[in-house]
Amino acid sequence: MKAVFLIIFLFFNVQCVHAFDENGHRVIAQIALSYLSSDAKKRLSVIFGEDYQQLFLEAPDYIAIKEQNLDSKWMKNLHYVFFNAEDESFDPQTHCPHNQCSVAAVLESKVVLQKAKYSTTQKRQALRYLVYFIGDIHMPMNNGFLVDRSGNKIQLQKNDLSYVSLNWAWNKGLMIEKDQKWFALSGQYRKSIDREQIQLWSEQVEPAQWAIESHLLAKDFGYRLAQNKRYDSVFIKEAMPVFDLQLKKAAIRLATMLNQLYSAID
Repeated sequence: MKAVFLIIFLFFNVQCVHAFDENGHRVIAQIALSYLSSDAKKRLSVIFGEDYQQLFLEAPDYIAIKEQNLDSKWMKNLHYVFFNAEDESFDPQTHCPHNQCSVAAVLESKVVLQKAKYSTTQKRQALRYLVYFIGDIHMPMNNGFLVDRSGNKIQLQKNDLSYVSLNWAWNKGLMIEKDQKWFALSGQYRKSIDREQIQLWSEQVEPAQWAIESHLLAKDFGYRLAQNKRYDSVFIKEAMPVFDLQLKKAAIRLATMLNQLYSAID
């Protein structure tokens, strides 16, 4: 019975994690809002009304509700880009079959926002998707190996002897360790971003490259820190600087994409 219980527990633990903690997505959204150009803000306001900022902040709740729909099981694939050990670049057919990956979610959302033929309702959904899945691309352990489902099949033991997946540790655990309100945390991050970082992060505008970048971080940090099979203070101390950096990087790139998008539309 104990063995059966453990199998059931691990199954549900593997299945339940897909993305940054909800508050992580809100942190990204809040920071990005502060870096939008006046032109982008004006255009967003025209298209979505004065509540466009709320669309940013409600993105994680919107995605969660959508995924509860039985017809939306395919959406779970949108959180990830799965790589093989020998992969050095992003290939759409290999890494994004049927356009079901975070890169495709961002690119298709961008098209909807850009084209006049789509309705305001469709554009509202696309904006939420863009905000959310840019965050997912920047989470290292959402860009891990196919064989272990980006760390969802790798179990780590906590100090209380319970188990969590490697993916959970990065997507949920590190934000829990912050023990701060998301709004306060976004303000702290905002103050720590310097001009050199903004310039550097804004130069890379291709979501596929973001995925490769995150994959390399998964290999260099995510999987390495999992070698001792522990989610402990050592893991948290080494992983946290990467976690912090990726949150800030995602926010700047989200703002950059929207600034470029809405400066290019007549």
